[in-house]
Amino acid sequence: MRPSVADIFLSYAREDIQIAQAWAVALESLGWSIFWDRSLSAGQPFRTSLQQQLDSARCVLVLWSNASILSPFVIDEAEAGLKSSKLIPVLIEAVEIPLGFGQTHTTDLTEWDGRLPHDKFERFAMRDVSRLAPLSGLAISYSTANEAFAMRLKTDLQSKDVRCWLAPRGNRRRKTSHDNLRVTNSVRDRLLLVLSKQSMSSWWIKAEIAEAVAEEFDERRRVLFMVGLVAELDPAWIPFMADRGQLLVGYKSFAHDFSNWTDAESYRQELELLVKDLTRLA
Repeated sequence: MRPSVADIFLSYAREDIQIAQAWAVALESLGWSIFWDRSLSAGQPFRTSLQQQLDSARCVLVLWSNASILSPFVIDEAEAGLKSSKLIPVLIEAVEIPLGFGQTHTTDLTEWDGRLPHDKFERFAMRDVSRLAPLSGLAISYSTANEAFAMRLKTDLQSKDVRCWLAPRGNRRRKTSHDNLRVTNSVRDRLLLVLSKQSMSSWWIKAEIAEAVAEEFDERRRVLFMVGLVAELDPAWIPFMADRGQLLVGYKSFAHDFSNWTDAESYRQELELLVKDLTRLA
């Protein structure tokens, strides 16, 4: 049986397995499906399965390093990606790119430490990767202070066949953050905002609400969904929300209440309501 198609075929040298794993985890958290050789199950024919995945993947992401530029396997996989016009090369170490690949734009991400959020990594992913492997679905936008909740919510929504991905927001420089918001909004279909004390004190969440509400007005479809980690709306938000048409109905009406999310039964009940809301308005 032919394996399912992955968005990204990850090519790397065995010596770089730890950083390759960080790449796989980060890209999966942003919504892409990844194939790398550790994805193979026991008993699968290695070369055949590898070739099938290489041929079918939407893009071939090559991690250039001191080890990979000397690897015949990585060179072969990069050549296959180049021939099929789906090669995305990245520098993870400061090396000279192998002969034959110099005309392909290569992004320098030697500074990335494997953690999100990271401005340059996310701009690269949303710009370069989404060009060949378009990312759609529900973007979950949240403060990095609420990482544990966001990760759990993403996993549970995906288990219920809701295509979603994480869009973490940290304490970034405003201009860079605005650039990342614009890139995120250009590829997502819908937006799920996690309202918390941390996010509601950040400038970016109001920018996302304003853009999503404007998009709803222009396209006449539901774009914005919210979940709350606080029991009541910050009073400072009331004038802002009152200007947002559909949001006049009040906090309890538009935000799913996950303020007691650490309680298993409360979380389960609210998750069911959220899934119904998302699928009903898909």
